[in-house]
Amino acid sequence: RLARSYGGNIIVVPSIEISSDKGHILGLGVDEIIPKGLSAVETVDRIHDAGGLAIVPHPFSYYRHGLFCNVDKNLVVDGVETKNARYIFGYSNKQAETLAYNKRLATLGASDSHFLKSVGDAFTEVNTKGDDSVDGILKAIKHRRCKAMGHRTSNFLIAKEVFVKKVLRRYPKRDE
Repeated sequence: RLARSYGGNIIVVPSIEISSDKGHILGLGVDEIIPKGLSAVETVDRIHDAGGLAIVPHPFSYYRHGLFCNVDKNLVVDGVETKNARYIFGYSNKQAETLAYNKRLATLGASDSHFLKSVGDAFTEVNTKGDDSVDGILKAIKHRRCKAMGHRTSNFLIAKEVFVKKVLRRYPKRDE
């Protein structure tokens, strides 16, 4: 339905989220499996070897495996999530903005949603200069022609989502 509402013009960028030994790393443009548990440097190298971009999501979130809480800030990545809609306070987003500015990294936004109602609260606006393809999107991000946009998800909705997730874990669906 969403694709139809946009005239069918939705482009899906193949991507993967990898749990390195120090935290999460996204591989944009990667359509192969990269094993979890590798060092952060090895994970980034494998992403680049696969032709992808290495992006650090929620970089300063201690409770969500933020990479820059645990690793050398000189790790060579292509971008940083600077607007995460699920941060309860904005301090971690500010830290990420400062890091991206100082290291001249692409800035990306993400809703980090696990429920439909908060999808799109934060997002990345990309200037592809008319090349609206996967390669065009990746090239725009690599050249920092992108911007983190959106707003924080309400604390009420986050609390509701966490509660529902815990209830679903405690009472799994039974096969009938």
